[in-house]
Amino acid sequence: MTEIDPIRPVDEEAASIAVDRCGYIFPIGDRPSLAQVIGMLLEDPVSVPEVEQALQDTFIKLPIRTSAQILEVFKQVSNDRYGGAAILA
Repeated sequence: MTEIDPIRPVDEEAASIAVDRCGYIFPIGDRPSLAQVIGMLLEDPVSVPEVEQALQDTFIKLPIRTSAQILEVFKQVSNDRYGGAAILA
């Protein structure tokens, strides 16, 4: 299991950078693209089913229009995988 670096905070700026590095712009309208962005934040690949579950659990719907929404999905995926090990700034 991959561990998240406990020193590296994840905030809206980090989410925006991940979107940019993946070559996307807002809004993000599909699950595979969102999985890629969340995977970049986690520094570990994320599957589409993980994203689908996180979207369902957070009541967030596509398209994703803000970094804050990405953080909510990131937080849920992290909680599902690591039991809340993510550090949000």
